[in-house]
Amino acid sequence: MKDKVNLFVRIGLWAVLILGFVQCTPAPAVEPTSAPPATSAPEAVTLELDNDGTMNWDPATVWQKDQFEAKYPYIKINFHETPYDQHQEQLIRMASGAQEPYDVWQPTDQWIPGLMDTGIFMPIDQLFPPEKLSLYAEWQQEAMQDNDGNIVGVPVFGAVPVFMYRVDLLEAAGYDRPPATWEELATYAVKLTDAENNIWGFVDTEDSLNKFWHWLIQAGGKPFNDDGTAAFNSDAGVTALQFLVDLRNEYKVVPPGASSWMTEDEQMFFIKGNAAMTLSWAYGIDRAANSEDSVIKDKFSVAKFPVGPGNTTATAYEANYYFIPKTIKPEKLDAALKWLDYVSSYEAQVGMLVHEPGNYVSIPSAYDAPEVKESVPFADVLKAQVETAVNVRHANQGEISDILLAEIQAALLGQKTPKQALDDAAAKVNELVK
Repeated sequence: MKDKVNLFVRIGLWAVLILGFVQCTPAPAVEPTSAPPATSAPEAVTLELDNDGTMNWDPATVWQKDQFEAKYPYIKINFHETPYDQHQEQLIRMASGAQEPYDVWQPTDQWIPGLMDTGIFMPIDQLFPPEKLSLYAEWQQEAMQDNDGNIVGVPVFGAVPVFMYRVDLLEAAGYDRPPATWEELATYAVKLTDAENNIWGFVDTEDSLNKFWHWLIQAGGKPFNDDGTAAFNSDAGVTALQFLVDLRNEYKVVPPGASSWMTEDEQMFFIKGNAAMTLSWAYGIDRAANSEDSVIKDKFSVAKFPVGPGNTTATAYEANYYFIPKTIKPEKLDAALKWLDYVSSYEAQVGMLVHEPGNYVSIPSAYDAPEVKESVPFADVLKAQVETAVNVRHANQGEISDILLAEIQAALLGQKTPKQALDDAAAKVNELVK
């Protein structure tokens, strides 16, 4: 993220700027405006929407836009594409009034707590009667609410790490099923590694903190205490990081240099046929099955991740949401509510899965739709992961990510022990959250 040196100062001013701006900005009524008279056509409205990234990577969102505009011809959706590494600064500018706010915002998990604490998001409880809310996984219902229990966010899509493996390589090594435990994962990986031919037993990356949360949760730990202080340096955290270190440095089943790879590097390594097993994001399934670069299209499968010491199949869920800020113009509110109501519908969530395989939605029953079962590989595994997911959301997530990933890297490179690395990270995090 650019200007890291100045980012702490800007974030320190963030809450003050937003609180002043929200207090000075009258909040429009939450209820949709009254329907126009039957004899008059609705007045045309253009909604300015925030989008995290480029539309080239969001074909399902484009499909949703087309369906919505066909349903409401008088409402036009205009997406503003924002690169991920610039998105947080844009949200700060919009929240503080330094930039004209969009009508609908799409922050990721890591920026939501700071924004939510300011009260800038509009309650939208009326869009979620009990029968609709019950469609969502229980953990997701909680994540949609602000500190006062009001629903303010609509889940758009999410990502969960998945366990992908080469069926052909496992069978050649004498295995008729994927590993079921961490111990089996290590055993399989050792037997499957052929360094001379650049075939490695296992590969993952630590470019996302949610990847480490996955291992931590599997080990039986939790990231934070209720007061926001670090809990990741528990015995479970040390166990998780020690396992990652051992895979690389003791078992030597991970390709050299992989600790500094990004997800794209890890996925390309797998689809090029150089890894037997991998922990990847779910969109890697589509790349393995359909990419022109893939040499393993009919040779891989997906399974629940091998269970760790915590005896759980849960993993971390990373999500994007839509929010309506209280800065929205009253004449646009009804259209914005209609958009959020549509994208949170069963129909739109099924469409998200069909038109963008690899994305997750947090309505488990969407994975049972016939069109999803027909077109989305391993839909049953993805559904099971959504049902047991853990949504890790906390304040200062960007800064904490920088702190913790640097310490994890030090442990993977052998510069610190896992315990020392996590204790050092915890001390910095606890100082930050004061």
